[in-house]
Amino acid sequence: MGLLHEILNLTRRTQAYVANKMSIWPASTLLVCQFVSGALADAWGVWAQVTDTGANLLSTDFVTRAGFLDQACASNYTIDTNIYEFEIGWGAVPTVVARARFESATAATGPLPYFIDLRSEQIPAGQLIYYRMRDATGAGQINICFRYYFEVL
Repeated sequence: MGLLHEILNLTRRTQAYVANKMSIWPASTLLVCQFVSGALADAWGVWAQVTDTGANLLSTDFVTRAGFLDQACASNYTIDTNIYEFEIGWGAVPTVVARARFESATAATGPLPYFIDLRSEQIPAGQLIYYRMRDATGAGQINICFRYYFEVL
């Protein structure tokens, strides 16, 4: 049953990926989404809804259609050369659909953006979307944006 489930999920994701265009969230360059980690080193922060500085929820884009998070771009880290890890989930007791881990870095021009392939599991229509984050030193923050697409109807 597990292998069949995986094959069906991969087929559904492939159909959705081919048939749909990608969307970006937050939808405006004037808005940012900030993830905050726990206060202590390697301690998860609390689950919080994914929202931007305009109080827009990522969940709003998934109200009527199920979809997938394809990629994230993390930037503007508060702690350089730090290891960050986050999880994305849906529902009141979040079902984790994506996990990512990366190390921040800075170039002569400032913090480098880090592109993360998420390839999430499906987020059902109408569910609230949450995140939690931790980092190696504690109290880290990052700005993040997402590319996503919807399931084929």
